[in-house]
Amino acid sequence: MSERKRRAKPGTSRSEVFAFRMDPRIKYLSELAARKQRRSLASFIEWAVEKALDETFIEPGESVLSQLQRLWALDVPDRLVKLAMNYPNLLNYEEQIIMRIIEEYQYEPAGAWKIRFKNGADFDFQLIRDCWKEINDLAEDEPDAAQALNIAMKKWAEELPF
Repeated sequence: MSERKRRAKPGTSRSEVFAFRMDPRIKYLSELAARKQRRSLASFIEWAVEKALDETFIEPGESVLSQLQRLWALDVPDRLVKLAMNYPNLLNYEEQIIMRIIEEYQYEPAGAWKIRFKNGADFDFQLIRDCWKEINDLAEDEPDAAQALNIAMKKWAEELPF
């Protein structure tokens, strides 16, 4: 029997579950601060993180929180590309490998034209989403990943309207 997804209560948004370790003294003090603000511990921690995001500057005059519109997207591949476009120095090693694949890889079908994830300064977000599994496989250096990426891109190319 499959597990049903829980829905958010009307008027509220879905949130992510995140488990982490906390020093017992900090947890105790956080619980007291939450009581003082008449919040749950989870609500207090979320408020404190949001406050820290507003006080942490990604560049002069620009807090991490102020960059939400520029960096957030529903799809993970879109978020990675947006981060790379705006703050490439914040990419971790694995993300750098994936971005190198996205920026350099091209598929050459029998015709003379080439399909690329990136043309000039523009990224083909839909193609990146469509090939995301294969891009990650290639980044992990799986033996057949390059072939899988070629197959995925060939399939995508066949669906083009021209």
